[in-house]
Amino acid sequence: MESDEPTLSYRHLAGHQCGTVIYWGTLAGALLVILGSLVSMGMGHNLVNVEAQLNALWQGQTLAAIKQAGGMDSSHRHWYLPPSWRGDTLIMLGMVVGILSTIPGLLRAALTLWHNHDRLFAWSGLLTAGLIAAAALGLLQTPL
Repeated sequence: MESDEPTLSYRHLAGHQCGTVIYWGTLAGALLVILGSLVSMGMGHNLVNVEAQLNALWQGQTLAAIKQAGGMDSSHRHWYLPPSWRGDTLIMLGMVVGILSTIPGLLRAALTLWHNHDRLFAWSGLLTAGLIAAAALGLLQTPL
């Protein structure tokens, strides 16, 4: 007796595995962003003075002046990492979790593709995961 369930090719399986990991990572990140928004708006518990930053932005000030107006230390690139659970740090953590969930998803898909001898797509997934990791670590600089 044959099963009515369709069989997936290994490429579909790799895509499904990648999508599942990214789905749950993005969901976890979204929940952190919602929690951070509630803490930020409900309690006003922020690390950065957002109102002062927006005023500086509307006045057309430089990026350094905007950061300074908000109370950010411009010498420290990762201002959101102090060990305090404030609204804006939870929002930033949620965005990081959501974005970086692509890395384990791509690695899982690349592993499936590699085991099925689809080396080109596996290397493509590994390269993409590496680029995302390098950008997250600050190894790839942006024009700003």
